[in-house]
Amino acid sequence: MDDGRIPVRSFRVVFALERRLHKIDRWRIPVPHGIPLRGIAYALTALVLVLLASGLPVIGGPMALMAPPLRLVILPIALAYLLIQVQTDGRPAHALAVAAIRQTVVPRRIASWRAVTPIDHRASLGELVVVADERFGRYRRAVIAGPARVVLRLPARARTRARGLRVRQAPGGPMLRGRVVELGPGQRLEVER
Repeated sequence: MDDGRIPVRSFRVVFALERRLHKIDRWRIPVPHGIPLRGIAYALTALVLVLLASGLPVIGGPMALMAPPLRLVILPIALAYLLIQVQTDGRPAHALAVAAIRQTVVPRRIASWRAVTPIDHRASLGELVVVADERFGRYRRAVIAGPARVVLRLPARARTRARGLRVRQAPGGPMLRGRVVELGPGQRLEVER
């Protein structure tokens, strides 16, 4: 005798707020926890796309070689199952597709409510001096890309790398005359702690 109760095998299913189809009239669907309505919508959308793709000249030929049950039933259900599994940042596949389309259509930079094209040239700032204050007597982590001229006022150990140097502070106080490191274009100086 069916009293209308559904056995719960996992509390994850209870707290998953998703509409699911459990029965069609009096016939109970033989899938534990039912079929998500979103999956049915994905399957119908995939079926429409398969039917539209069958009429295209390039894709229609290989689609016609597939057996009708495989093309019209199994392929849309498989696509719907894969789309149900996709959840990036908690968003379902259709919301993710809308966000991706919006990302490509909407301009990336806006100024005064208008799209702005990015400037592709670099500006030279001239000489830039970075000095630590009296409370900080050690090098901070940094990556400096050339062309640049770097003056090291604290003792340091340097190791050569493929495209530049890796510097680590050595014991000792500030030097009266610092070491000058000239970096060419594409060379890097990495300062470690």
